[in-house]
Amino acid sequence: MIRDQILKIMIERAVPFLNRFRKKPYWPYTQNEMRQLPSGTLGKDVADFLDSQNLTLLPKYEVHDTLHVLLNYGTNPKEELKLQGFMIGNKSVTFGGKVLFGISLVIKPEYLKAIRKEMKRGKNAKSIKGIKFTEILTLETREIRTTNGIDSY
Repeated sequence: MIRDQILKIMIERAVPFLNRFRKKPYWPYTQNEMRQLPSGTLGKDVADFLDSQNLTLLPKYEVHDTLHVLLNYGTNPKEELKLQGFMIGNKSVTFGGKVLFGISLVIKPEYLKAIRKEMKRGKNAKSIKGIKFTEILTLETREIRTTNGIDSY
């Protein structure tokens, strides 16, 4: 239980610290504007996801939140690590993701089996590194997953 709390604190505090060193990316929509997009579109799905988690769209987290939706991961610490596992397998991981991943596996090595599965999933998908997420928010989430070879489960 203590290791879970350490991991949660690390995600809540260390990642925002690391994000201080990143520029704020352009994001064309507010959360309310994304709520107005057609059902099934990535932007609408992101807004619905944030609403379901009682979260708001935060600067510098827009792409990360979009990845949660596109890759179908929740927000608990294990799901965050699975997302980073996918990103590592996909060769699309950020510096902050690498730091989180490494430290987290030291804290929770029992997650390794689940994370390996996600690394393989990421490796088998097309690289998402070059995706301009701001340009695909009005496309259907299902179509984006299919186009990029992202297994949905």
